[in-house]
Amino acid sequence: MIKVIALCKLTEKGQVLAPDKAPVVLAKTQEIAAAYGGKLKEIWATNGRYDFVVLAEYPDELAAFKAYVKINELGVFHMESATAFPVEAYIEALKESKVLVAV
Repeated sequence: MIKVIALCKLTEKGQVLAPDKAPVVLAKTQEIAAAYGGKLKEIWATNGRYDFVVLAEYPDELAAFKAYVKINELGVFHMESATAFPVEAYIEALKESKVLVAV
């Protein structure tokens, strides 16, 4: 499983959605994620540039991509996402010397 961080901003449609529809949208996004083998692990409402931050897990990047395409079809969110790795993986990558980077 891979971890994916999604930064979500409400669209105009999402901004005018009746508050009682929020649980329905959340359930639908969870259903879509599950259809691609994923799970929305954490969802935070935030102040600032984004309205929500989501931590999700998917079997692979293709499954995550397919789920996000379907979630975007709801028309409620604009999303940016990135695969997340433990910081230890970053440190290990720094130690590798398989490719010369200097020019």
